[in-house]
Amino acid sequence: MSYGPPTFDDIGHEIHQIATSKGWTTPTRFDEVESISTHLCLIHSEVSEALEAVRDNDPENFAEELADIMIRTIHLAHGLGVNLDSGVRMKIEKNRGREYQHGGKRI
Repeated sequence: MSYGPPTFDDIGHEIHQIATSKGWTTPTRFDEVESISTHLCLIHSEVSEALEAVRDNDPENFAEELADIMIRTIHLAHGLGVNLDSGVRMKIEKNRGREYQHGGKRI
């Protein structure tokens, strides 16, 4: 039993149960290229829907689309056994040590 706030894996387990009960699946191995690619495209489609919400000045739908991005991302990570909790923490620490506006790009 986990104490404290839920981890990404806890949330991923719940997302996976709901998705499975509705007839959707996630890949379980990195060699399932078609399935992983499909899930990445679905994440991208949610990002596009979020952009449309911005263009339509629809903050309520924007918030829902951000949630969809997170749900699809967590679902994929859970299906592949990727530990997002440690991955996000490690990336935050990496970003903390980067130079100001690293990479030389405008945005």
